[in-house]
Amino acid sequence: MSNKLCSFCCEKEVIEEFSKVGQYNSPWDKVPASNGYCGEECLQNSEDSYYSDYAYQYCEGCSKNIIIRCPSNGWHEYFRYSKEHGQECLKCYQERLFKNGISEESLEKGTLEGSFFDDSDLEKEGFKKYDDYFVKGTTGAKAICLKALALINEGKKILVNYERLSILGDEGSISLWIK
Repeated sequence: MSNKLCSFCCEKEVIEEFSKVGQYNSPWDKVPASNGYCGEECLQNSEDSYYSDYAYQYCEGCSKNIIIRCPSNGWHEYFRYSKEHGQECLKCYQERLFKNGISEESLEKGTLEGSFFDDSDLEKEGFKKYDDYFVKGTTGAKAICLKALALINEGKKILVNYERLSILGDEGSISLWIK
């Protein structure tokens, strides 16, 4: 008998044959979490988002099962979805933005596609801070989108760094970065 409780229901002890290798608690983790389950039902439910915001989901970009929502803060989601790229983990999403910048299409729709980047990561990728903005509602977002489109037309790659945003994402401080 192990003395470790099931990683899904937290009520029963882990059964060794249901110890799961390959679930990551962050897209940036290099080593999988040491999760274990009390049976087949909890193991299956751990990868079904119908049952939990903290279920694991597969990212095809990096070939990992990653927890959907950040366990340390409870609100930051580790997956993004777009029609063009489908479902991708936050690490793959950020790597794509580093490589390509934000798309003209998203800016033309009035969307400030971005992420909570660390400034030093942006600098490592060759981006420089262009300016800081306070966004309030769609009117404010559209004005910044027009500025970003003008920069893209000058041949720049653009990234949006979310500095501080409301829980709805409709108001807050952002910065534009260029390369």
